[in-house]
Amino acid sequence: MDNDMDRADIRDARTCRYRVLLAEDCESSRLAMEMCLRHAGCEPHGARNGRQALEFFVSSPFDMVLMDLEMPDMDGHEVTACIRAMERERRLPPTPIIALTAHDDPAHRETCRQNGFDGYMVKPATTDAIRRMVAALCRPSGTTAS
Repeated sequence: MDNDMDRADIRDARTCRYRVLLAEDCESSRLAMEMCLRHAGCEPHGARNGRQALEFFVSSPFDMVLMDLEMPDMDGHEVTACIRAMERERRLPPTPIIALTAHDDPAHRETCRQNGFDGYMVKPATTDAIRRMVAALCRPSGTTAS
């Protein structure tokens, strides 16, 4: 557990359980991110590649998706395009999708924004960065975005 987590963070982590799909092909990165997500009060569901991430998304609702951009089978841009098309077709509200990448430059950020991503996170992500992203983009169950 992070040393900087205070008692309020620990209480929130126990009570706030957002279901987060984590698409990351590197096993060590996926395991580290899953631990950070748990510390941030989320219930992570790890996918090893883009195709598996899409299968998970289609089969179960998620409050947020953390999407690695460079994965085998389907990259993060392809998976996000499929998710957005499915949401439009089914008239579902868009699920927040966050790009995960090692690239930290304005061109990559803009490409992700244009391709339907709601946020951008540079790897390796920290628990604090994940916590901020969850707070900014996830809505408690039973509420709607304004």
